[in-house]
Amino acid sequence: MGEVPWEYLCFLAKGNERSIKVIERNLSKPGVIIWPENLEELTEARSKILSLLPVEQKALLDLSLLTHILVNHLSSLSSELFSWAQNSLNPASLLPDIQWDAIHGCRWQAVPVAVIQEEKSSTLFFVVGCISPATTVSAVFPAWAKDFLDEPARNNIKETLSIVRAQYPAGDRTLYLYPLRSPSGSSPRVTGCSLCLPVALGAIAALTKQAMFPELVATGDVCSKGYQVQIGAVGGVPAKANFALKEDFSFFMYPVANEPVQGLPDGLETKAVSDLDQAWRWATLYTPGQAGELNTLDTALQSAENFAAYCGMLDPSLLNGAEEKHKVAGHVDKILERPELTSQLVDQFRRCLYETKDMERAEGLGALIMPGPALEKMASVSPLNAFRWCSYNFKRANHFGELGTSFLWAENAKKFMDDARESDWDEVVSFLNSCLVNERHNCFLFQPDLPEYFQKKLDARKGMQEIKNSPDKLLGKLYGTAVQNLGFCGAACLPQLLKVAASACRAFGEGRSPDLLPDWQRQFSYLSYAYLDVHKWKEARDALWTYLGIKSWQELDFDRLFPFHHAALVRYMADTWHTTEYGPDTQGVFQRLKGVLCLKLVESRLTYEHPWQLWAYNLGRLAYFDSESGKAKFAWNKSIELCKGIAGETTRVMVLLPLAAMYDANMLNVGHAELVEDILQHIKTSKYLCKEHFNPLPNQDGTVVLSEVAKHTARFFPFTYR
Repeated sequence: MGEVPWEYLCFLAKGNERSIKVIERNLSKPGVIIWPENLEELTEARSKILSLLPVEQKALLDLSLLTHILVNHLSSLSSELFSWAQNSLNPASLLPDIQWDAIHGCRWQAVPVAVIQEEKSSTLFFVVGCISPATTVSAVFPAWAKDFLDEPARNNIKETLSIVRAQYPAGDRTLYLYPLRSPSGSSPRVTGCSLCLPVALGAIAALTKQAMFPELVATGDVCSKGYQVQIGAVGGVPAKANFALKEDFSFFMYPVANEPVQGLPDGLETKAVSDLDQAWRWATLYTPGQAGELNTLDTALQSAENFAAYCGMLDPSLLNGAEEKHKVAGHVDKILERPELTSQLVDQFRRCLYETKDMERAEGLGALIMPGPALEKMASVSPLNAFRWCSYNFKRANHFGELGTSFLWAENAKKFMDDARESDWDEVVSFLNSCLVNERHNCFLFQPDLPEYFQKKLDARKGMQEIKNSPDKLLGKLYGTAVQNLGFCGAACLPQLLKVAASACRAFGEGRSPDLLPDWQRQFSYLSYAYLDVHKWKEARDALWTYLGIKSWQELDFDRLFPFHHAALVRYMADTWHTTEYGPDTQGVFQRLKGVLCLKLVESRLTYEHPWQLWAYNLGRLAYFDSESGKAKFAWNKSIELCKGIAGETTRVMVLLPLAAMYDANMLNVGHAELVEDILQHIKTSKYLCKEHFNPLPNQDGTVVLSEVAKHTARFFPFTYR
């Protein structure tokens, strides 16, 4: 259904009778003709075409123009365009049942109906309007429309619109429809009930102001069966599908009641629907390539059991409709009454977070049950599942840097944490570690003592490990987070940090267990950062080598490094540049860094994830030390971009690191100064960042702030935060 310029109609009007038929087809299809936006040009275009058309098509021209204005310009229908339509097109003569002065701002939707006859098969568009107030309309359709509808079809339209109004309350609004054909012309008549489904969909679109898939043709009866509106069988389904394909439609909808249907064409997406809710869902949500997602949604919405089984596979954007939300709420309520279904729902949430790592689906699932009555109902049936649900929502919020939301879920999770069984310790430890990091480190609140809830579980796990006397990955993880907590607290806590790190290493099997080797090596990353903070360069290097799995710089293989490996390596290189530790071997590593890792920076391979913003910052330091000011500036600007792009308040504040470095190197511009002010204002107003940590920065001038950060970088950004 390609578009044609209005000038094409003038060309056709000078042709033969066949050309006139082409004009009629184009005028009878909404959205086909490209009309001028300028009113003077539109007036001229209408006059030119009008002068060339035969009498019986003049009214069709005006009706087509009126439809173009009503359907395509409604959301931005200016008073000038509306006045032009009233004065130029005389809508009162075309659709005399409407008081046109009173309906400005109503919603209209055009829907195609496939009319199948032996010799004159055609597509007849009906335009459905939702008009307010209802008193401005005196009929359901214009009197001349009866020429295109037999009596059963007219009665079916009235019944269909009545059903739609009952399902979608209209208030002081009514529904009106007309066929887009010449009021004085001839056309194949629509018979029976097959137009009921397309009319119903158009009416719902007009009432709800939602858009339908534009290349849809639907056929089917509409009838109420109790609380449900079913789609009844109709004749000629294969012929209508083939005609829809011929007319360049791409999606065809028909009744399940007609199944099985033979002879549906290839190259046309087809869907059999059983009720009006399903038909409307497909009419509004379908896009090419998404049929699989919608079929899954159909299955999921059939029952609570199905929803629990399939919810993790659903595209959350498909659940935003009012009917979908209503059905989902009902299913969730039933799921929470049955522990086995609740467990299934929670498992779907876990799968999205930890296995598929589909955070968009996880966000949609997490919003199904929020703190309040629904969560309390879940806890009354299964406290363990309530804990898991809260901890997963906490993890999701933490991933996106939503500190307020994460605090809310953390407090709820703590209520149910003691109900966890020994087999659930993995999830408890994951929550405990993330919770401490979120409450302390993400807020720049650095205290050596562990929170009571954390220490309690650490002691309990320690007692379990003493009984088993074997490596314990979960205990090691708890110790590892305790090591991080001490690392942020500075040099005074280094002896205690070394002691706790040794406990973590023992819990991870001292590097002798292949399954625990990465966890054991991670402790040496923390040790390397801690040693760098107290200028113990050799110890920092040895710890870094253990973390990287090497015994000398010659063994370093960049292709085997992960993001946190890169960050630790570049931080060590930058911190030790001016020390005696920076010998020929280290210089060789730096040259390789410039040749290999800079590609990530230049080719924009960096993802908006921590710790790449710190990697770029430290790479800028290295470039600056190497007298490569241009590369340093490029790297620091990349760090700024990443700090701004990575979600969360914690990373946002880190933008002061590259800004301070650029200030020290005399590279700042006006935009950078404005960014400093924005960050300081953010620190002042944040509900979660520890303001005492940043004192006295928020109350100082921007240049003084950057000077202070440049001089005392480790004080404001300790341990792994630079």
